[in-house]
Order: sequence, then structure tokens, then C-alpha cells
Amino acid sequence: MNRINEKIVEFYINNNHLKGDKYLPMFYDSPSENHTFLSIGLNPSLTKAASLKLDDKELWLEHFIKSEDSTKNLKIQEVVSLQKALKSSEKKIPYFKYLETFFEEVGYPNFEESVYHYDLYQKRITNSKDVINELSEEKHLLPELINQLELVIDQLQPKIIFVFNATVSKLLKENSFLSSNSLDDELGCYFKKNIPVILANQLSGGATSTIYRDILIWNTKRIINKTA
Repeated sequence: MNRINEKIVEFYINNNHLKGDKYLPMFYDSPSENHTFLSIGLNPSLTKAASLKLDDKELWLEHFIKSEDSTKNLKIQEVVSLQKALKSSEKKIPYFKYLETFFEEVGYPNFEESVYHYDLYQKRITNSKDVINELSEEKHLLPELINQLELVIDQLQPKIIFVFNATVSKLLKENSFLSSNSLDDELGCYFKKNIPVILANQLSGGATSTIYRDILIWNTKRIINKTA
């Protein structure tokens, strides 16, 4: 079990944060040297299709808690494999299709190898408003999630961090995650220590207009050319 997943098990399962939930939280593959960029989302959505796949693999919290360590490791790998299929198979979900297209347009056509995607919150909730409510009501929660994100960054050492979610962008900016809350005058982005951070809306739907998207792609290429 890698360090990222150890922290997820410790916080979400051992500390009973998922009390009453049916499904396991999101787990992650180990970062590799090929992962150039970190993409950050809010949380894994629990769609009907996702629920059916989790049920088919019996990726249930109650079963995991009662399992031997060897079985727990297998279940974690099944969660990782399921997420890989959503991200990189021919049947990838629209969210990842938009991400894949974006990175192709900035010069990185192999999305799966180049981009490590991580959600701020590993709990499976469909409605993002419910996630925001939990983060607001449980004051200890967001600092812990940011600490876990810091671990991912330390493990990955990405060239650039991308946040394609307005809620996550706002949370990180308001909670001392960035080195400065002011845009860098030269690059037009934020920084986490020496790592450029690009905060943006979701690429899907109407959240990012065509004109704004063109500017985002142009500036991303410029930042990559100067830093990556």
C-alpha cells in the first residue's frame, strides 16, 4: 500500500469518517516519474453507473473493515483499476474526456501517463453542494484534506498543478495553500512554493467559455515553455 492510500485508510476508514457510507473512498496508484502534471478535482461522483460497478466488485466499506490486510490491499487495487477505466479507457467519463482534450491541446497527448489526477475529498458524493456543506460544517476537515494534498505534491513533485474546479480553487486560495494569493506578474498564475498553480473552472459544460478556454490554453502553453 502506498503512502497516499495509507493516509486515506487512516483518515477515512480507521478514524470512522465514512460512518454510515456504503462504498470505499477513492484510492490512488503510486505516482511515477512520467507524471508531469497534477490535476485536482473536488471529489469522486457517485453516479448510478459507478454504484453498479462498485457493487459488482463488492467494494463496500463494511466488507473492507472486516477483511484481512491482504484482502484490503486487493480491494484498494480494484478501486484503483476501476478509476483507471473511468479515466483512460474508451468508455472514459466526460469529465476526463475534457481533461484529455485539454492536455492534448497544450502538447501532452498521452493523458494517462502525463497527468496524475487527485480529488481533494475522497468521499463518494454526487451533489457537490453536499460536499461544500460538509467542508463548511466540519471545521477540522479542510485542513486535513489540504495536508493530504501536500503529501501528494511531495510524492509527485509535479511541474505544474492544475485545478479545474471553481470550488476547489476558491478553497485553496482562501486557506493558505498558495505561496501568495496574488498572480505572478510574469507567468500569470499562482505558485505553491516553486510549482506553478493554474486555478480555473471546470472544462465541461458552460463553466468555461470558448474565449476563456482559448486564453487558458495559450497561457498554459506559455507557462509550460517557461517552466516545465
